[in-house]
This record gives sequence, structure tokens and C-alpha cells, in this order.
Amino acid sequence: MFLIYSGTDTTEERRAQERLRVLANTDIITSLPNRNAIQEKIPQVIAISKDSHIGLVYLDPDNFKKVNDAYGYMFGDRLLVEVSLAILDCLKQDQVLARMGSE
Repeated sequence: MFLIYSGTDTTEERRAQERLRVLANTDIITSLPNRNAIQEKIPQVIAISKDSHIGLVYLDPDNFKKVNDAYGYMFGDRLLVEVSLAILDCLKQDQVLARMGSE
């Protein structure tokens, strides 16, 4: 009896696909879920919540461009990270914080 096997190792390809999926759903600056990820998550949460209440809070800091203009993008990015960490510290484990990013 002979067994002939011909195959291709797709491990690296699967890793690359997973990395692309993560990049497509993660904000580069804060490592939070991004607009794409949250737009997928909201309908899922609504669907499983049935009759229970859900909440959605949208924060949009006024004049943030002035921070970047006055102090530079590195400072602005660091500020976003620190604010994100402070908000995350206030959230319960089942609550999600995402960054929609600028358009």
C-alpha cells in the first residue's frame, strides 16, 4: 500500500490573513477597536440584547485639531492614548471602548 500526499503549508498565509483582519479592525494609535469593528459590533449587541437596555456614548472632543497644531501629532496621539486608558479604567469588563477616528 502506498500513500501519496501532496499539500501546501498555509500557516503563514493564515497568519497574514489574521494580521490583516486585526489591522482592519484596530485603531493604530490607541489599539482600540476602530470604526469598522464597532460598526460590526453594534448590530450584534442589539441582536443579542433582546428586550434589555443598551447604551451608546459618543464623545467628540472639540477643537482637537488645535492640540495637534499647537503641540504636534506625537503629543496629540499620546493624549488620545492616555484619555483612552483613563476611560477604559472606568468601564466594566463587558463594556467596549472604540475609536472612530477622524474623517
